[in-house]
Formats: sequence, structure tokens, C-alpha cells
Amino acid sequence: MEECLWRPIETAPRDGVEIIVGCWQAGVWLVRSAWYRDAAKLRQNGNSDVPDEDTGWWSYRNSTTQEQLDGIYTPTHWVPLPAMDG
Repeated sequence: MEECLWRPIETAPRDGVEIIVGCWQAGVWLVRSAWYRDAAKLRQNGNSDVPDEDTGWWSYRNSTTQEQLDGIYTPTHWVPLPAMDG
């Protein structure tokens, strides 16, 4: 099993790959799976209706209840998702 060493969010991939992010909020460590959504890149790829405010960290990728994490839940650290061994 790979050891979980939290890394600064500034070093996280911003290419849409899903990772685990975390932050301290009200004395509690909050953890979510998330990916970085870059509105400018999405528009370059033909998604012209994506507003700039959609840029940032998002959770619940394949759900109708996607949640932007920037603001109160802004991630400060990250780790890769663990490998899914069969």
C-alpha cells in the first residue's frame, strides 16, 4: 500500500485528473475527491458556454450535484487517488 503524504495544492495536477484534496475547516480535516476545471481550456476545446467563474476545484464529477470547492472548502493539500486493485 502506498503511503499517503499530503502535498501542497500548488503542486496538484490541473489537467482534469481526479485526485483527493483536503483542507482544515472549523477544526476538522475535510477530504474530497476533486479535479481542477479550467474554463479557458474548456472554451478552447469547443465548450463556449463555460464562464470564467467555473475555473477551480470541483467535487462530484459524474453527478448533477457537482460542487465547486473554492471559497469555504478551498483545498490546501492533495494526494493521488489510490490505485484500484481488482
